[in-house]
Amino acid sequence: MRARSVLFLVLLAVSPAAAQTQPLESPRPVQAFEESIDVRVVNLEAVVTDARGRRVPGLALGDFRLFVDGVETPITFFSEIDEQRRRVPGEPATGAGVEAAAESTWQSRNILVFLDEATMVEARRDLVVRSLAKQLDALAPGDQMAVVAFAGSRLEVLCDWTGDRARLAAALAAAERRPARGIRSEVARREDADDAELEAEVAAILDLAELDPWAGRHPASAPSVSSGPNARPGPLATAGPQKTLGMRPTQLFNPLDRFLEVAEAAAGAMRGLPAPSGRKMLMLLTEGFQAPYFARPVIREANRLGYSLYPVDVKGLDTFRAQNDVENSGPAPFYFVTTEFDRQIDYALQSMAAATGGQASLNSNRLAALERLVEDSSSYYLLGFSPTWRGDDRRHKIALVATRPGLAVRTRDSYDDASRRTRLTLEAGATLLLGRSRSEPRLLVTVGKPAAAAGKTEIPVSLGVPVESLAFVPHEQGFHAEAPIAVVVLDAKGKRREMPASWLQIDVAQLPSQGTYAKFDFPLAAGSGARRIVVTVHDALSGEALWGEARLEPPAR
Repeated sequence: MRARSVLFLVLLAVSPAAAQTQPLESPRPVQAFEESIDVRVVNLEAVVTDARGRRVPGLALGDFRLFVDGVETPITFFSEIDEQRRRVPGEPATGAGVEAAAESTWQSRNILVFLDEATMVEARRDLVVRSLAKQLDALAPGDQMAVVAFAGSRLEVLCDWTGDRARLAAALAAAERRPARGIRSEVARREDADDAELEAEVAAILDLAELDPWAGRHPASAPSVSSGPNARPGPLATAGPQKTLGMRPTQLFNPLDRFLEVAEAAAGAMRGLPAPSGRKMLMLLTEGFQAPYFARPVIREANRLGYSLYPVDVKGLDTFRAQNDVENSGPAPFYFVTTEFDRQIDYALQSMAAATGGQASLNSNRLAALERLVEDSSSYYLLGFSPTWRGDDRRHKIALVATRPGLAVRTRDSYDDASRRTRLTLEAGATLLLGRSRSEPRLLVTVGKPAAAAGKTEIPVSLGVPVESLAFVPHEQGFHAEAPIAVVVLDAKGKRREMPASWLQIDVAQLPSQGTYAKFDFPLAAGSGARRIVVTVHDALSGEALWGEARLEPPAR
């Protein structure tokens, strides 16, 4: 999205709500800010087990070594978290540069439940959600949960952060009454498998016809080829594995688009609903990602925000065309009553959990997902370190090892050194996805008439941003401000299409007066289905997001 920005001092709004923002007295300049130093700490929740998979308590700081990008890094604080000792004050670690993580040996859980309604079949979802509601008593005092749902276009908050079991039970009950789209994907997957089998059989018949001109005639007139050294398989036999056909754009089931949308939505949920103090965990209820590649957005965001992923495979065992013959199962370990599709999903969910220090609930474990999460987070080690933040958007590998032999450590495997620009862009996009902005629009959005440019039709869009929401910092001979802009276009059915991220940047010699707006012009590619444009800008002062919208005229016929 091409853009240019200038400062103008004329109020563009014509609505009464916007007109009330005009100052009644002499305008004053907006406030200037100084650049801040990033002092964030990276937390690691580590589970330590022995060779038999049993938790190992009682370890000290000296029993761990931390490596970041292969370089040993000092641990700045350390504590053992144990639910059984939650009322016993924690013992501060000793050593130079080490501080106690807290006065208590306990961290409250903050569990964000994400319902992937784009993939789940309603009956299977209801079974898992109903079991989840029955496990709410497993939560400890101080634990909180939030419930969000994603059906393919936008996030809906069914319940914000709360420890009220009754509110959570009501939200989960409401989730059972919501529609889900997974049945269409399931039907399309099975139809595609049937089509692939039919096409393979037809291909086998055509290949045989090229070799044998009698193939395809009445069996009574065709020469016998069922025995002897030159025997060939019958027309419907297929030697070797069948070729899997690629997905076609006309099919309902498009895993690339669907899974990436779900992963981006889950990442947006973590950004858009800031968790209270304590351990942060995302319980992702889904019918699976076909490969870890599709889960990259949610994994990166979880490691950036300090979340542990606890994905739940709502589908359970996939028995569609499962092989339960030992001869077809391959070498040990044998996979009985399962499918390659099912194993791929299990691997993807396990990879998501392993990359963030969480745990996946697969097959029958899906009905005890919350109890497993609570048990898994009842005892662990909390460690932290202070990296040198450069804001270069690089991903850094983390390796935490136990010095005692025979011990295994499970924790997140990386953290992202996201720049301020990246963080603000992600936050603006999350707010747009959630729709959790102020009740009244504060951005001024106007659209012009479509015009031809470079062989295509574009719609000119002008955006007015209140200068009070921008953080102006001293820069060269004046002041500089910038803010991320998230833009989405909706069609008549509410289907969203996100535009490439852009930034509003302003350089002025003097601080602008309050009550004025910064103008941002950009073109929007005209689409036959576009009906509405919604814009979100991150407010650098309040931390919230400003929004505005405008309707697009339908194309003339």
